Amino acid sequence: MADITFETKIDFGNFGGNKKLTFTSWNGNAPRYDIRDWYDDKAGKGITLDKDELKSLFKILIDMYGNTAEEVEDTTETIEDTSLMSQLPFGLDDTTEETTDETEEETKEYPKEIQLIFNELDKLFNDFKVEKAYGKMPFADGERLQYSVIKGEKEFDIKENTLKKLGVNWFITNKGNLYIYTL
Repeated sequence: MADITFETKIDFGNFGGNKKLTFTSWNGNAPRYDIRDWYDDKAGKGITLDKDELKSLFKILIDMYGNTAEEVEDTTETIEDTSLMSQLPFGLDDTTEETTDETEEETKEYPKEIQLIFNELDKLFNDFKVEKAYGKMPFADGERLQYSVIKGEKEFDIKENTLKKLGVNWFITNKGNLYIYTL
């Protein structure tokens, strides 16, 4: 039996026991949304969803619980119009990388405490390609920082003490990329 490989692009977090929602590439294929149990770095049983299936699940959840924490009644929004859908990674399209213009990245305004964390991370990984995001992420409590360091030709040095002081969590993906996030 051939080994199954995976790379978790985005870990949205746990939502009960070891269950997580992730955006994962299986066997080198395009990433899909994935709900399953995780035990350390081992995948348990679960399901994968394409963007249309995730949209359908999202619509079901909105119908069950409302589209905000306050449970708005009598909403006429469609699934594509809800603000939460725009916050899902990559706009729910099939691309696997964000294409952000560097000048656009420089003009983004983050809350001061988040900008300070980004500045420190930028200092630590200034020789690497990075992708960063901040905002309300689906299936996570509150706003969240995401910072990915893309492995290149040279190895990065993980300063565990510095990362702990910044109050961030981190892990290394199967392909050696570093994923840093807040909960």
